[in-house]
Amino acid sequence: MKRKIIVTLLMSLTLMACGDDKTAEQYLTAAVNFEQQGELNSAIIEYKNVLKLEPNNLTARLNLGNIYLNDNELLAAKKELKLAMRITDGRRDAIVPYATVLSYLNEHEELLDLPLLAASLSSDKMVKAYYLRGQSYIALEDNEKAIEEYTNATSLDRSDPYGMLSQAVVSHLKADKQQAKVQIKQLLDTYPNMPEAVLFYGIMTQAEEDFETAIEQYRHYLTIEQYKVDYVKLLLAETLLNINDVEASLAILQDVLERFPLQPMASLMMAKIEFDRENFTESLDFAKATLNRTPKHYMANLLAGMSAFRLSDFDESYKRLNRIEKKLAGRTLPIIMLAINNIKLGNIVHASKLLKLAGTIDEKNVDLFLFAANEFKAAQDYRTTLTILEEAEKVQPQRSKIKLAKGEALLRLNDQSGLIELEKIVFDRNFTSTVSPILTTQYIRLGRVNELDALALRLKKGLADKHDGWIMAGIAAINKKDYSQAELEFSHILKGNPESVGALLNLAKLKAQEKEYDQSLSFIDRALALAADNYTLLSTKAKVIFLKTNDSAKAREVFKSAYQGTHQSEELVVERAVIYASEGKPLEGIKLLEEIQQRPELSEKYWNTLGDLLAKTGSEGEALKVFEKWASINPQSPIPMLKQIAMTERMKIYDQGLLVIGQAQDKFAYLKKLQLLEVNFLILNNQLAKARKAFSLLNKIDFSSSDYSTIAGELAFKEKNYHGAILKLTPVYQDKPSLRIATSIAASYLMTKQHKVAIDFLESHLKSNPKHSVLYTHLASAYSASGDKRATEVYEKLLAQYPENAVVLNNMAWHLLMIDDFDNALKYAQKALTINAENAQILDTHGMILLKLSKYKQAEQSLQKALLLEPNDIDITLHNAELYLLMGNKAKSKRLLNAVSPDLPEQQEKRTELLSRI
Repeated sequence: MKRKIIVTLLMSLTLMACGDDKTAEQYLTAAVNFEQQGELNSAIIEYKNVLKLEPNNLTARLNLGNIYLNDNELLAAKKELKLAMRITDGRRDAIVPYATVLSYLNEHEELLDLPLLAASLSSDKMVKAYYLRGQSYIALEDNEKAIEEYTNATSLDRSDPYGMLSQAVVSHLKADKQQAKVQIKQLLDTYPNMPEAVLFYGIMTQAEEDFETAIEQYRHYLTIEQYKVDYVKLLLAETLLNINDVEASLAILQDVLERFPLQPMASLMMAKIEFDRENFTESLDFAKATLNRTPKHYMANLLAGMSAFRLSDFDESYKRLNRIEKKLAGRTLPIIMLAINNIKLGNIVHASKLLKLAGTIDEKNVDLFLFAANEFKAAQDYRTTLTILEEAEKVQPQRSKIKLAKGEALLRLNDQSGLIELEKIVFDRNFTSTVSPILTTQYIRLGRVNELDALALRLKKGLADKHDGWIMAGIAAINKKDYSQAELEFSHILKGNPESVGALLNLAKLKAQEKEYDQSLSFIDRALALAADNYTLLSTKAKVIFLKTNDSAKAREVFKSAYQGTHQSEELVVERAVIYASEGKPLEGIKLLEEIQQRPELSEKYWNTLGDLLAKTGSEGEALKVFEKWASINPQSPIPMLKQIAMTERMKIYDQGLLVIGQAQDKFAYLKKLQLLEVNFLILNNQLAKARKAFSLLNKIDFSSSDYSTIAGELAFKEKNYHGAILKLTPVYQDKPSLRIATSIAASYLMTKQHKVAIDFLESHLKSNPKHSVLYTHLASAYSASGDKRATEVYEKLLAQYPENAVVLNNMAWHLLMIDDFDNALKYAQKALTINAENAQILDTHGMILLKLSKYKQAEQSLQKALLLEPNDIDITLHNAELYLLMGNKAKSKRLLNAVSPDLPEQQEKRTELLSRI
């Protein structure tokens, strides 16, 4: 048994002091004698005495390095052998031991950089040098170069033990395992105690799952080379794990970790043991200990990632598994975990790609696939959700959980076969209460009330002890307006359970529908006595009070009375904030919402309300930041980014909106609405060529006819195809009126000189939507163009409301110009110019008024500037041509007229009339 060398500074100083009168040769002789007798501590001291006198004594330096090497003092060995190589002729003798040290220290790049071929080595040393180089290439995962080096070793001397070992390794690398086994056995017959051969045979048999032989070899190795105990003990521990001897393996690992707490491979095996025991916290800690030393280690990252996933630490799991993604092919569980991690981080498209690499679903992994399906559902990727569920159903065709999720996904995709899936499990009493409301809502939405009634009857018979059938029947009766039958259905539930909050709520809704508000409120109060903070009950009570009194203040008192502070449910806090806003105190509402912002998993309603309140107070930038924060907290949902996009549209920062749309498309490419939003923002940003190209790429069947026609109409309007805009937008408006569509239709009527139609359209719209005051500008323009005196009245009302609105001032000026009130027209035009002196339309109006007043030089200044700002505007060009004609510059007027191609008949008439005067 070789002893561990313990060299103390005191011993070294004492012995060196005693031998001051000795020569270097005498010290060297003593050192060699001590080494031969096995007294290595004394030998080391004597060698050091030699080197103190003769630092370049090759024998002393080389022998000292070899002692350290043989006793596994690798850093000390490296130092001495490196110094030995610097001594004349030292490289030849020191380079192979030095390479051996580097191999043990895993410093393979440095080993391969050694000039072995230039060292003039003897045959036996060269064989070992080639062998060591082969080992380094193996460690660096370059098997082809490793084979070259091993082959060189064998070719040099097939009888050398390292040559024979190299031959066996080559056979093994070439997958000729039988030949490798024959060769290694032959080597061990000749050299039974060659450590490298014993170790290789152990590793080889372990890989072949011949664990008994492997254990035998490792134990034999330990009797030969105790100084390498930790490395081989770890191999032994690993092999013991392979035969499920966990306790024996644990004993070895704990022994190693007691002496070397940060030993990476021991930590890794402990991580595996703890993971198998489902001690995921401990498994993660041990895996991290390995990664602290070897950050790229595949198995350590795998165990850390999977353990973190089981602990719901998805960020940590992503960090570890993402590092080894390229090596996960065929590893179903970690691939699914990584896919889910990517969804959690909002990388939905990449998650879908990963899922295709995850392999097939089986009984062992089906729940993890269902977890992934649920995450894709949360990200609104219903197509991928459905794909997973259909595969899972093949493995567990009778599982209700899968049918529920599949039915919901189909309905999200507007596939009514989802109802069939849900009907299959409505009689599974574990899912009845979940499925019944979904079926009820869908059947009512589709107008299939009789089918709903029939299903309710079957439920009442099949599951008589559950209330779902009666609730379904009651709702069906309400939709048939058979209120007495509905009351019977809900009352039946109360007879069996007088404290059924659901039954009381439904009766309250029923009585409200019958306008029996006092009875409705009585039922709600009974329910609130059982569930005082129930938001649905409070909301229903507020609605009933409003229906009864038409007094919104009294309705709000319901929530104000229920509200006790921000410790209550999020729904109540949000509602109280909304009430503050309705009372003209939005900042109080914002303050309440910000007080609960640290709560986990705040709802969509919370973020929407906070953002909307901020926007209403003029803090649109802060509202945008709120939605950005929401997106960072909930990256797997597209909703926060859609809110960001909507806010950028409201703020008219279209470039930023397009940037967010691009980011959303990278993450949620499956959301077709993003394509429409892109076209919309390109239109709003006047990037019409890009908008037309993007629109041409849309697949019409991916969108509702309303959404598609809206974008088509808005694009036509911007492209000045006003008749096309009217044609496309009118059906959309009739189905769902909106301010934007009304504005585009009205403007199109005005641009096509359909003033009477515009007036009728606008008067009708404003009667139904009096808050859309912006449209009064168009109405005034229509009145003005029709010679209707009401134009002045409308403009005056608008200016009383918006006295600094440059557009209204300009329109008023143009109207007065049209009725020949030039002096007043000029006053309004000049005021508009003081507000916005760079607006081409205002400059055009100002110039035309001056033209009518025969102030041609002043008119020229305004009209020329207008044309510079809008060189393609036909009306402004015609106005400039008219001015130059009046100024006597017929040539310039003609050049301008020849340069335009009018879009509208009246423009063509004006051009023809001007040309006739030249």
